Amino acid sequence: MRPPYKPKTYSRRDFLFGLINRYRSDAFWGESTGYDPGTREADAYLKAGSFEKGAELLEEMLSKWPDHLQARQKLAYCYLKSDRPEQAADELNKVLQRGREDNFTFLYLGLALAKLGRLGDAVETWKNYFNVDRPLIQRALNLQIALYDSDAATPEDMVQSIEQAIEEQQAMG
Repeated sequence: MRPPYKPKTYSRRDFLFGLINRYRSDAFWGESTGYDPGTREADAYLKAGSFEKGAELLEEMLSKWPDHLQARQKLAYCYLKSDRPEQAADELNKVLQRGREDNFTFLYLGLALAKLGRLGDAVETWKNYFNVDRPLIQRALNLQIALYDSDAATPEDMVQSIEQAIEEQQAMG
């Protein structure tokens, strides 16, 4: 089965502007989703750990604005935390189809695929993740890719290792 995305080629210009873009303040998934009271309420539910209620509000928001990719990423995160990996993978694939390829999407899409037992697809997705600012996550992904390549990976160990690395990285700040 082919991965749910197409590999991106990079030019010299991409590499040069990659350094500049690293310091630019683009929106990322942890920021406020918007100024609408419903979106602020959804963000509050996510911070409080009420992922089911946050998912309801984000679904409602996406019914109004289906192209809101950040809300779609947050919805996928809610689904993943609510133990609905298939729905999370569907939402993250929609983000990739709309052209937004970022580390958050690759990390959590791979995690959703691993939870579904699709280790080959998870590994191919994680190969697109590269973030030197998150070394614990990067190291855990590289280890799981190596274990998969040597036929020593199991879905449970893979998911547990990546989730633990994410928690430890978030604790570091």
